[in-house]
Amino acid sequence: MLAQRSLKRLLVLSTVEDVGFLLLGASAMGWASTAADRAMAVDGVLFAAAAHAVAKALLFTSLAAPDADGALGETPHALAARYPWSAFGFLFGMLTMLGVPPTLGFAGRWRLYSVALAGGPWLLAVFVAASVCALAAYVLALTQGWWGPAADGDEAVVAREPRVLIGVIVALVALVLVAGVGPMALFGWIGGRP
Repeated sequence: MLAQRSLKRLLVLSTVEDVGFLLLGASAMGWASTAADRAMAVDGVLFAAAAHAVAKALLFTSLAAPDADGALGETPHALAARYPWSAFGFLFGMLTMLGVPPTLGFAGRWRLYSVALAGGPWLLAVFVAASVCALAAYVLALTQGWWGPAADGDEAVVAREPRVLIGVIVALVALVLVAGVGPMALFGWIGGRP
């Protein structure tokens, strides 16, 4: 994942890292010593899976306009100058995948970190190491692919981002933020425990 320069491949490989978090939460349901830890594991898996689904939708949607224009290539550069709304969506998708508050990703990651801590310091250390690697990969993708000055001849062409795409990006960003601020209310609304 750290060596990837293709943004689409990076997103696919980050799913492997995220599935590891989900598997820990699922396995913790069996080895957790208390009912509270089991409930924490269940909630963590549900929140993390929901965050993963919405974040990946946001991340891949953010790549739609650059991909349609052929701007992704092997080493994309300065995409934010040409696709500001897509850069906005990519940033929030990245923050959600990393579990940064106030996004929905925090609700799941925090619970899964709590479960890992209950499993022992070595398990928590593995989680922290995986998160640091994911952070490094996303920061590299953001700084090398999205930020930076546009190359000579590249103009900021906002018109290439269709309004429907912009609307979807804004709606998904709003969803990860609203769900991140009130995850338990959202959880109760969709039929989980209050």
